[in-house]
Formats: sequence, C-alpha cells, structure tokens
Amino acid sequence: MSVEIDSNDPVGSLVKAGVTHDKSDTSSSSSFAIAGVPVGGTTTVGERHVWKLPSESKLEVVFGPEKLSKKIVKIFKKELQVGDPAFDSLVYIDTADKDVTQRFMAAKGRRGIVSGFIAEGGRVAVDKEQVVFEVSGVATEDQLMQMAWFVADVMAF
Repeated sequence: MSVEIDSNDPVGSLVKAGVTHDKSDTSSSSSFAIAGVPVGGTTTVGERHVWKLPSESKLEVVFGPEKLSKKIVKIFKKELQVGDPAFDSLVYIDTADKDVTQRFMAAKGRRGIVSGFIAEGGRVAVDKEQVVFEVSGVATEDQLMQMAWFVADVMAF
C-alpha cells in the first residue's frame, strides 16, 4: 500500500491510510555506587511512538545501538550487515528474516532515518503489526516526518 505523506500533516496522512498513532512519555533511571555508596546517576526522559499498521508487514526487526554487549553477542551470533560501514558500526540489527530486512534496508534513506534515531539515543522496531520509535527527549517535527516516511515505506514494502 502506497501512502503519500503531507509535509504539513505527516501523522494525518498515515491516519487517513488506516494507521493509528499513540505517543507515550518514557523515563528510565540508572545509578551507580562505589563501595555501596550512591555517587551518581542519570534519568533519561523520552517518548515512545507506536504506529499500528492497517495490515501486517513482512518485517520483524529491532534496530538498536551497537554497544559492547552487542559486540560480544556477535561473537556467537552473526548479525546482519547492510554493507554501509557507517550504518553497520552504529546500528545493531536483530531480525527474524535477514533476507527481508536486507532488501528493506537497501534504501539509503531508510538507513539514514534509522541511524539518525539511534545516534540520538533512540530505537526503532517493526514487529509486523506496528512500528515503534523510542526517542530521547521530545520528538521534533522533523523526527515526526521521518517516522511518517519510514512507516509509509514499511507499508509499501
């Protein structure tokens, strides 16, 4: 299904095509201690955008940051690489179907959207029935537009 995104109303464009959009606030805290004494911590506030699709997608994939723990996992499990060194070094891909995900991510624009969210502390996931974007902080209008384009691409794929 092809959807044309109106730059003045990206969410409305998808809603007209049968997509529902839910936004919720998120927060997470982490702290650390030395010899049992709390010495620091951080709280991260953000948003979670869930785009429910009108029909099932072929994709099942989670895009997250390429952290040390993921690099260790890669010793035992081969991760999908899309052939874009900058993207592959920034983004860890966990997918149910490497061939489908490889074809979808062949488009440089899609890689740009995903890597932009990951670089800013976010995460992107597609689980056949929905597309989820986790954003650090408050999503900008530009990020909402990028989400809309990505969701439209998932629907058209």
